[in-house]
Amino acid sequence: MNLTPLAVLGLISAALLGVIGTWSDVLGRLPWWRLVVAALVVGLAYEFIAVRARRVSARWAAAERLFPSLRITGRPVYAAVNQQYAQLDRVLAEGDVVALFPPVSGGTEIAQGENTQGGSMANAPKLFEITDQPLSLDDVASRVNRPDCGAIATFSGVVRGETATDQGMRSTDFLGYEAYTEMAEAMLAQIGAEIKQRWPKVQAVSILHRVGRCEIGEPSVVIAVATPHRGDGCFEACRYAIERLKAIVPIWKQENWSDGQVWVEGPRQPELDLSRPRQTSDLDPGAEI
Repeated sequence: MNLTPLAVLGLISAALLGVIGTWSDVLGRLPWWRLVVAALVVGLAYEFIAVRARRVSARWAAAERLFPSLRITGRPVYAAVNQQYAQLDRVLAEGDVVALFPPVSGGTEIAQGENTQGGSMANAPKLFEITDQPLSLDDVASRVNRPDCGAIATFSGVVRGETATDQGMRSTDFLGYEAYTEMAEAMLAQIGAEIKQRWPKVQAVSILHRVGRCEIGEPSVVIAVATPHRGDGCFEACRYAIERLKAIVPIWKQENWSDGQVWVEGPRQPELDLSRPRQTSDLDPGAEI
């Protein structure tokens, strides 16, 4: 029978209570401060074990144990708690939602084989959206069009018909995209906020990304940035948005060829990657997801 540290502590506590009940006359003759110290030690030990069982690292260990086919050990893996990136030592609270996933699709070359912000009106289109519907530059530009802005810079990322691999160029039939939608839209909104902080004259940002099947030549992402004048940062902000999207937004791309497919992982973000060597003491194999 496998017992978690908390279960073991419970058995020890029960045994101690039995001893206390049997030897109450002996304990009664002990100095009171020794009893206080013993109680503090037991309480601190209980809290230490309980906190470790509530860490992200415990959920990682549980995932490794329950889903060995995922082979997450030694692979780059990110974690999120309540749709925000988190580290292994993050302590979880009741009701927290934990997600473990591979690096986002950064659009790097691959090896062979391998809305929180909307318009001012309730029915206004979202500025940051993950959608399975076709995208257009006219649509995304209309979402940021304002009477106080005379410049709108746009960017469209379209599906290429070929993919660079370590064996040379391969013909691509189509792409498939998946996303952690709720977190992805929150990250897109975060990028919008970062842009406004870097370029204070930016008045509006909209980023839309596809999920599902995308055919050759179809847009998979469109971006629009509105500023009062063309020199107010709209071009630079568009570039920043796509580069940042590739780095932090949880969206994954599948390259589909005539003879197979492969999921493309983006470049690792060292500050997010949890696959660095870990101490055995950080992992609780008895934890549950």
